[in-house]
Amino acid sequence: MAGGERLPKDPIQNYTDAHWGLAPTKKITIDDDLLPEHLVEIGKLLSIKLLRGQNIEFGPRCRLAYTPSAPTRLYCVLSKVTKRRLQQTPWNHEGVNLRDLAKHIGGYQATHRMPYPNLQVLPLGIVHNALYRTEKGKYLPDIPSDGRSAYIHKHGDVEEAPWGDGIRPALALDALGNLWFAGGDYRVLRGGISG
Repeated sequence: MAGGERLPKDPIQNYTDAHWGLAPTKKITIDDDLLPEHLVEIGKLLSIKLLRGQNIEFGPRCRLAYTPSAPTRLYCVLSKVTKRRLQQTPWNHEGVNLRDLAKHIGGYQATHRMPYPNLQVLPLGIVHNALYRTEKGKYLPDIPSDGRSAYIHKHGDVEEAPWGDGIRPALALDALGNLWFAGGDYRVLRGGISG
């Protein structure tokens, strides 16, 4: 993976670096106490595919984002319509604690000191990949920008993440319709999501 450097903690500079020199055009305030105070958008979230083949598709106003400082954890910022749709998912048991699920999955995200929220979730499965659309600037001076493009990040690639064992995160749903990436060996670096 090219560009495996850590990103700066400043959210605006972080976005610009992660999008290869393309500065953000706006700042959005999200009213959700479960999410960190500052998030950096990766792009519009199109779908998340689970290992057993289930594909969760997302509508407008759903974003894939991450924390600008370590451990650069991924977050799904979902529209109210999408949250209401996900709230209809039947729970066939009481669920599990998100922190316990992350520990069970393991990986860099599970062992980092930034705790997950203390809430009950329904594990949906192990993440195979996330599909998102974004625009990036020029990665190299002599290569033009490809404009707005779709990107697929396949989780668990040990060649991209030499620090880990290729552990894929689990995707979990809370009662409010939020989705959580639990555990896993990924990070967000200057070149994008790694691992």
